[in-house]
Amino acid sequence: MISIVGLVIIWYGGFRSIESGAKVLSVLLIAEIATLVLLAEAVSVKGGAHGLTLSSFAPGNVTGGGMAGVPAVVVAFAAAGADPYTQLLLWVNTPGLLALVTLQLLAALAVPCYFRRATHREGVLRTVVAPGLATVLLSAALYLVISHIELLTSASSTVNTVLILLVPSVFLIGLGYALRLRSSRPQVYADFAAEPAEPAEDAEPAEDVEGESDDAGPVAPGATATLPTMS
Repeated sequence: MISIVGLVIIWYGGFRSIESGAKVLSVLLIAEIATLVLLAEAVSVKGGAHGLTLSSFAPGNVTGGGMAGVPAVVVAFAAAGADPYTQLLLWVNTPGLLALVTLQLLAALAVPCYFRRATHREGVLRTVVAPGLATVLLSAALYLVISHIELLTSASSTVNTVLILLVPSVFLIGLGYALRLRSSRPQVYADFAAEPAEPAEDAEPAEDVEGESDDAGPVAPGATATLPTMS
């Protein structure tokens, strides 16, 4: 709801004057950056949930997860003589932008579908109205971005078509891979949506049983130990 109010304010400012709308947007961006800086400082001072470590810079984390392909893409664009901004940055980021909006759209569609099957106490505003409005707005935003993508990339129609088709192509490949995992490795498929396991609490030491005496001496061999009797 706060995001919708912010969008309405920016839209109204831009409708009245481009200059005033740009000023409002600049103030919001500065506030967002300041919030991120404060969060980063808090994490740096307190050390986060697990303390500050250099594990992020370990070779396995730097080169894993697809990071190894980033230098290869940069080198390929440089060897082709591509412009670092209008071609490398915009062409590489455009599929990511389209994919992000598409995923948000799919998430908005999934919300009412999920709550129709699950037992819950949430109201209609959260389960139907809000995701329905988000679906309409995100669909309109995605349509506008795709229909005017040449303003973002400054590329030819052929390049723009390839950039747009990358998103559904990768989605279908991922969907096929997920279906294959569900049939061949169901446990791995189930772990995709599994909640992380919480650390087990340390077991408390057992208390001494009432009535037992710790001062009793050792029992002689052959003797029978007797329990103390209540007088």
